[in-house]
Amino acid sequence: MTAKLKKSSPLDRALACQQKGDLEGAEAGFRAVLGADPDHPDALVLLGALLQKTRKPREAVGLIERAIEVAPEKGRKPDPSWRVALSFARRDAGDSEGALEEIEALLKLSPGTNELVFLRAELLQRLERHDEAIEDYQKFLGQVPNSSQALNNLGISLKAADRLKEAFEAYQKALELRPNYTQAMVNVGKMMSDMGQMEAAIAQLRKASALDPDDRKAESALVDALHMGDQAEEAERLAEKIHERDPENPQAMVQLGNIRMVMGKRDDAVALARKVHEVAPRAQGGLSLLAEADREADPAELLAEIDSVLEEGQEFKHRTGLHFSAAKLCEKLKRHEEAFAHYVAGNAARKEELERLEKYYDPEKFERRVDRLIELFDSERCAGPGGGSSELPIIIVGMPRSGTSLTEQILASHSRVVGAGELSEIGQIMGWLSRAHDYPKQLPQAALKEAAAGYLKYVGKIGRGADRVTDKMPGNFMNVGLITRMFPKARIIHCRRVPMDNCLSCFAQSFRADGLGWSTDLVDMGHQYCQYRRIMAHWRAVLPAGRMLEIDYEDTVADLEGQARKLLKFSGLEWEDSVLEFHKTERAVSTASREQVRNPIYNSSVGRWKRYGDGVLPLVEALTACGCGPDSADS
Repeated sequence: MTAKLKKSSPLDRALACQQKGDLEGAEAGFRAVLGADPDHPDALVLLGALLQKTRKPREAVGLIERAIEVAPEKGRKPDPSWRVALSFARRDAGDSEGALEEIEALLKLSPGTNELVFLRAELLQRLERHDEAIEDYQKFLGQVPNSSQALNNLGISLKAADRLKEAFEAYQKALELRPNYTQAMVNVGKMMSDMGQMEAAIAQLRKASALDPDDRKAESALVDALHMGDQAEEAERLAEKIHERDPENPQAMVQLGNIRMVMGKRDDAVALARKVHEVAPRAQGGLSLLAEADREADPAELLAEIDSVLEEGQEFKHRTGLHFSAAKLCEKLKRHEEAFAHYVAGNAARKEELERLEKYYDPEKFERRVDRLIELFDSERCAGPGGGSSELPIIIVGMPRSGTSLTEQILASHSRVVGAGELSEIGQIMGWLSRAHDYPKQLPQAALKEAAAGYLKYVGKIGRGADRVTDKMPGNFMNVGLITRMFPKARIIHCRRVPMDNCLSCFAQSFRADGLGWSTDLVDMGHQYCQYRRIMAHWRAVLPAGRMLEIDYEDTVADLEGQARKLLKFSGLEWEDSVLEFHKTERAVSTASREQVRNPIYNSSVGRWKRYGDGVLPLVEALTACGCGPDSADS
């Protein structure tokens, strides 16, 4: 005899629809059950949970609350999972406090339940109660140590609590456990970008975007990294795509506006800055862009707006940017001592941010590096066999803000020269030689040839057939000995500037690279400058004759043509009048000198340090200690 099939109930049929992905059919089925029995607890909860997932959380809250209320009348005890569902619905309806109350109530019944601890941590994080969230995430990870989601979320709260090094470690551990976890990838990439590790940041964010092309956070973070990593053209293309997709998004407008400034498209940047100011008048990025780009904006009014936003308190990065923007506006208003106070505050915020990442300037360590180079690179070693005979590279070195960008722009305005900007290749080569061959103690000829060939291949692609390619990474002043051995025929140009002006110009610039942390402190900066002068004096003494040309910023602004002729002659190039109109050369310039190279030569920065009063005395003392203070003959 054939057994009779049990007839499915309306609730079963609705559930079957949901399991097959037919959410409309499931919703209709649950509503049909409630039409027959408005107080059916299971139908109420199931429909509420479905509506929460389909972005109708307010209705979901009412349904689940009703189920919990009527269950006893139906002889039912509300299941704990109903309160979890109610918590999710309240959270999505914007009532995080109410959601937290539900989880707290369940934890009283089941203290220490891992899933509930995790949910409470998420809600505390949403409520910006980060210290409590950190405690719960750590408690959860004590029981479930390999939860990549908990580690990533822990990193978010640690970062919000300014525990930056711990946050970075948490993100990295999440990524180790789950290598394709795009959220952790984005978080790691953004922190690398904040630390100035641009190549690593770009690689990380490219991978995240490739894995999840719809991840808007990854896309936006990649734009920022490309912009700061001197890849402005690609950054502009991606930023335009984002802006076209969401033209009213303030962040997208700020990103595109900043890149347009790099590309020399000021009018476009101004239009975007003004639009941001309309739709989000207190947005940090919009205020900073407006302060830089809009020459018609009233500096006093804009300064008052920025000061008002600063009073609210900002995270390190935003506080740094706002203080530097305020300082620039004070300069316009000739309120120079007030400007200096903002520079001090902005640098203090940046220094604290770096220190929380355990990135410190170590004067003794830097001195030891200089000592070792002086010891190992004598005249005989500098004149040793080279890695290659190419004359393609022109290496421009010096302190940041010493005229390296101006010098490169003059050369890049010649028809036979391509300006490559600040390349990290030589620093990477030095790192590889140190790890693999005990550089600077050892410098094997085979490794030298390999390094030279790899560098030429890279810059050759940038040059696209040019006779010369400039590489203006200022910090390569530490690598002059290596450079002269890699390329005995390449030109090395050393840019110099009056010490006080050079240092104060660094102090007035918000550098993002963690290797420039010395620029956030006047005493550290004076020490760095003195060591730079010491190593450059050594290179001057030991390099073969004619290997290095030294150019003074003050001479360039006083006699552009004379200095330009000297540069071209040294570089083996014939004269072209175009170099005198360097400000008309169209190329992306993303360094701090992007405004200077787009304008005719000016000398208003000469003697700038004298405007700031007694605030500069710590720097004066630091420079005087090594004989290059403002009263010395060598200043």
